[in-house]
Amino acid sequence: MNQLELDEKAQAGKVETEPVEGKPVEVDYRVMINGFPKAGTHLIEQYIRPIAQPMRAEKPWAGTFAGNSWTEVWIEDFRMFRQLGWLNDGAYAKGHVGHRKDIEMFLWGVGATVIFIYRDPRDVAISQTHHILGKGQHPEREPYQEAAEEGGFREALKMVIRGFRGEERNLATGKRNFYSGVISRWRHYAPWLVVPWVMQVRYEDAIHSREEVAAAIVNLCVTRAALHRGYVATIGDEIRDHHVKRMVEHTYETEASPTFRKGTDKQWQEHFDDEIKALWKKHDPPRKLPPNVVKTAKRYNQSDILKGASKPQSWVVRLGYEETEEW
Repeated sequence: MNQLELDEKAQAGKVETEPVEGKPVEVDYRVMINGFPKAGTHLIEQYIRPIAQPMRAEKPWAGTFAGNSWTEVWIEDFRMFRQLGWLNDGAYAKGHVGHRKDIEMFLWGVGATVIFIYRDPRDVAISQTHHILGKGQHPEREPYQEAAEEGGFREALKMVIRGFRGEERNLATGKRNFYSGVISRWRHYAPWLVVPWVMQVRYEDAIHSREEVAAAIVNLCVTRAALHRGYVATIGDEIRDHHVKRMVEHTYETEASPTFRKGTDKQWQEHFDDEIKALWKKHDPPRKLPPNVVKTAKRYNQSDILKGASKPQSWVVRLGYEETEEW
């Protein structure tokens, strides 16, 4: 099987790995940890630290949106690909990277193992609000803090859900920054869910099923690293189990994470009263699958996903966090 055939099969999700016998296998993997802001990228980094080093850059970070990823304004391509291009063998990067075909193909071409973590978007909203009200990176934290001082946490949460027009201006557009609501920004990341060679990880699984998630990460890293060099391979059970043990142990070392707060799910239930629920449903109403997700699913012939594309669903239902819209 030549490299082109391997690429075509892998992008279609059809590669079955088998051991390479009689020769050593290089597994200097390149790992890209990606996710929506406050969905759990730092948690996945805790998994990866025992098996890869940060990429050789000022910080192992790559992002695609201006305003510390709080806007929908894409940064310049030269900045974006320069950041992504720092990813080297045996290293990892993390970031908030929206989906575009050219970005996806770039990461495929450099042999990156892409791990995309997602989370109940309502919990994301809670975490983003705590992040802004704390000392998290946000270009204009003061209005959120003032809202919280006047009306409590819920007022800042409402700003995170619906969005907020700031005073600072984007250097490229000259316009005042609009810090879009959770669902508006999420749509730029959603296509990563349907790319078959990307590993999609639910935040809830990452905290409740750590051994399984760690094992899947190791297997994928080995598969992608070998495939990038033109062959297929697996890792022995003993070696894998050793790495899994180290990875899982490291996920509990939360003092190493700069943004760790609670590390739990369903936090939204403490804050969503009837008013907040109504506001959320206004911004996350039942809709057909967005065109950018449909286009990506068609490219990979994801028939199961395309079957449900025309059925209107909110994201909390589509992602499996609610069975119906009546929550």
